[in-house]
Amino acid sequence: MSMPELRLLDALLRNDFLTFAQRVFAELNPGRLFHRSWYHETIAYFVKVTAITGKNQRLIINLPPRSAKSTFVSVALPAFLLGRDPRKRIIVVSYNQDLAAMFGRQTRQVMQSAWYRRLFPSTVIPARAGEMQFYTSAGGFRKATSVEGTLTGRGGDLIIVDDPQKASDAGSEAQRKTLTEWAMETLFTRLDDKVNGAIFLVQQRLHEEDLSGQLIRAGGWLDVRLPAIADQDERLILSDMPLRFHHRREGDLLDPVREPKEVLDRLRREMGSAQFLAQYQQAPVPPDGDVVKIEWFQRYDELPPADKTVLSIDTASKGGLQNDWSVMMLWRVVRNRYFLEVVWRHRVDFPELLARTKEVYAAFRPDTILVEDKGSGTGLIQMLHDDADGYPVVAYNPGLTDKKSRMEVQAAKIEGGLVFLPKSAPWLDDFVDEVRRFPNGRHDDQIDAMSQFLDYVSQRNVGDLIVFR
Repeated sequence: MSMPELRLLDALLRNDFLTFAQRVFAELNPGRLFHRSWYHETIAYFVKVTAITGKNQRLIINLPPRSAKSTFVSVALPAFLLGRDPRKRIIVVSYNQDLAAMFGRQTRQVMQSAWYRRLFPSTVIPARAGEMQFYTSAGGFRKATSVEGTLTGRGGDLIIVDDPQKASDAGSEAQRKTLTEWAMETLFTRLDDKVNGAIFLVQQRLHEEDLSGQLIRAGGWLDVRLPAIADQDERLILSDMPLRFHHRREGDLLDPVREPKEVLDRLRREMGSAQFLAQYQQAPVPPDGDVVKIEWFQRYDELPPADKTVLSIDTASKGGLQNDWSVMMLWRVVRNRYFLEVVWRHRVDFPELLARTKEVYAAFRPDTILVEDKGSGTGLIQMLHDDADGYPVVAYNPGLTDKKSRMEVQAAKIEGGLVFLPKSAPWLDDFVDEVRRFPNGRHDDQIDAMSQFLDYVSQRNVGDLIVFR
């Protein structure tokens, strides 16, 4: 590398945090390739506005494990800030003493390297700098501590909290409460400047009531959520000079090179849906649903012969990524017990919905096709009724009762052990997730199709049903 090229690189390392973090990764992992992705740019941008420019004072970033977050925030960021301003006072919190010491050693290794000393000659730390705490010659410092560690007499300009709780402790209400109280009453009070001082929490989600969840609900925090699999369309900023964004579509993977879909599917099977949703999707769910508890459902290995089959359909108004799902559920009725056999769930326009309904009917030949007589459902009912092939379509009128109230009435059948789910199915995790989140989740289309079916089979007065034959 020529001298002009070296000078240009050094200038970039001094001023661009992401480039600096990549160099730190190379220092700590010689011979390993750092796969730079768009989300690293997003993290770097929010680090800049919180810890460097001071435009924001409270930041939470939630992202999956093994995303280089500790290298970025616990090691590279303190070294970068102390290089630019050796008077900075930085407190870094990890969930135990061993991790705190390891990240302290790594920061010290970076700051004593030849390339760092060339970049920041004014930032000097002792040759025998400690791993838990060291000072620069200008009076700044990096202090490491673990959760519930003592901070008496120590204040800082920036507090960095990196995965403050391990997964095995998150299920304990006592452990969560202890962490939250320590953070709020001890750690966060250590900012020297309560107005301009910054606090930065980066973690994988573990529980609805983890530290991240508590702070987000309290308000006043900028929350950046980066799930492994996008669950909605969104636009994430990459930089402000020039202004650039990454447009992420629902279903897009966060890091398809390091964690492709087959790897994430395997992790979900191994960890279980609830753990995967928390740690990889940053969307923890309660262990029990608010209206329906998952353990109320019975499970089956093999389907018994049906007395009757019903295809229950909940239709969306139109297709497209921003709209609701259309759902078809095939149910078997067996002596007043109800077995969910198939769930079809897609975002489709009306012509495709009509075509898929006919395909599902041809494949399973249900005795009844149950459709809510509302919106696009009314059109589907009419088209099936007018079709020369003849379809056993029933127009369902839910009345004026809201969705939650309707499901609360039908929940008694589930609690009574009358509703059966398969022990495994490709659609089962999404169904269970929606049930757990109801009524606070983003989608309730499967809930609607289920409550519609359960109401239909229990009705004795069919005055609200119009049957086309």
